[in-house]
Amino acid sequence: MRAIGDRNVALVALATALSATSVPALAQTDTPTTAPVEADVGDPLDIVVTGQREAEIRAIDAKRAANNIQDSVASTDVGKLPDQNVAEAVRRLPGISVANDQGEGRYVIIRGGDPNLANVTINGQTAAAPEPEGRQVKLDDIPSSLIGSVTVVKTLTADRDANAIAGQVDINTLTAFDRKGTFFYARGAYGLNDLSDRKPYEGDATFGTRFGANRDFGLVVSGNYSRRPIESENVQGSVNYRVLNGQVVPDDFRLRDYNLTRRRYGAVANLDCRPSDDTQFFLRTLYSVFKDNETRDQFRIALPGARAANGSGTGIFNQVGDTASFTGGRATRFVRRRIEDDDTLTVQGGGKLGLGGGAKLSVEGTYSKATKKDPLRSEFQFRTGNSLAAGVAGTIDLSDTLFIVDPTGAPNRSYDPSFFSALQVNYDRRRAKEELYQGRADIEIPLAFGDDTVIKAGGKFLRRDKTNDRAFQQNDLNGFNLSVAGVNDGLFLYDGRYRFGPRVDYDRAQAYVTANPARAVFNRRPRSPTA
Repeated sequence: MRAIGDRNVALVALATALSATSVPALAQTDTPTTAPVEADVGDPLDIVVTGQREAEIRAIDAKRAANNIQDSVASTDVGKLPDQNVAEAVRRLPGISVANDQGEGRYVIIRGGDPNLANVTINGQTAAAPEPEGRQVKLDDIPSSLIGSVTVVKTLTADRDANAIAGQVDINTLTAFDRKGTFFYARGAYGLNDLSDRKPYEGDATFGTRFGANRDFGLVVSGNYSRRPIESENVQGSVNYRVLNGQVVPDDFRLRDYNLTRRRYGAVANLDCRPSDDTQFFLRTLYSVFKDNETRDQFRIALPGARAANGSGTGIFNQVGDTASFTGGRATRFVRRRIEDDDTLTVQGGGKLGLGGGAKLSVEGTYSKATKKDPLRSEFQFRTGNSLAAGVAGTIDLSDTLFIVDPTGAPNRSYDPSFFSALQVNYDRRRAKEELYQGRADIEIPLAFGDDTVIKAGGKFLRRDKTNDRAFQQNDLNGFNLSVAGVNDGLFLYDGRYRFGPRVDYDRAQAYVTANPARAVFNRRPRSPTA
């Protein structure tokens, strides 16, 4: 199978930053910054680029100072790039890739490891995972503008959670003590999707300040909202090629058109109190929402090459070189409507206390919740017959790996909605929820061997409650065809290369079934939902 990738929106961003600090520091990193590099501005041939150098220097210094293998990215880097979420910010680091959905990063992959084997933390505590069938964390739920820094740890030390088999992603939100003085950042972006002619936009703002008699209190609030309409085209060739009369022939061909709108919004509020270097208290809160409303149209042709031999089945497949013809194929038209609604909440409190002699005690408590709701995941199917008398016919150009099917053979049933009989409709609803209750205490005692030699001990409590409620229903349809539920808008994919033909209009199909309940019969032994 080979698929032509999705086309994605290009954003033109306008960013402004008003800050009382000169150079931001990497969030939750005590590594000193390196002095800026001087440039000879007298030579007009010199080109000096300094936009991201300072942040990269801090990340490299943090990597050198760490006693394990890790890489970091700061919020200042994220803000300069059109990253939609945390996953897209992380994938810029070496050795990191992500699993994508509709061109956006979703699950982090550390050195090729399964995302289920990577631990994700928010401000040092394990993040809740909304996925009902695994423990991988959907990083596209968290807008990139809400983070202060992200560190990917590739080798573990003894003070990290044991479930980070493939590594750990530490997401840290910004605190007022990560900057000097009062600061404010605002950013806006607006763009155009050239495929759908729809316009995405987003905006975020962050404010932080320190106050009190000795400026030992700090407050940061940050908010984000984005709306991104997406249309993408997808073409899939055959999964299983068969040997037929000495020729290797395909058995399947699919066209898909996706139309969806994704919205993200969230907020961060952090409060700190640091009356001295040895005494610190904090409260961290993060809330994020991800909403996805998608309609997927699909046109599938099951080619008769899947049968044993020419003439022995109900279809015929003839091939000469790179050209083939077929009769008795089966065409199916689908429409899937999917609504997804995710939200994540994390509340953390704790502090650090000096015990004298350089010893330190750290105590933290965290409640986190992630909910994934699919209020609707429904699909209608209409299909033709697959015999010589009722199937579809056409030609195939096999000169390219991603071959072209032209199902316009006589009689031309592929684009006539009256030949597509209603087959089935399914309704799939689900609600998954995970709640984490965590507590942690660590004590660090320096030894006499040197400033960097310490002994550290601690304990952690974690309770994970996960539920997954799902209701799936399938109805067999009868007595009507696509003529009462279709729409033909002349859609072609990839600049006219592939003709799609009439789509199934979900609202019209559902309205017809609602008005004619006898046309839908409950199936007590349903087939599995299509991919």
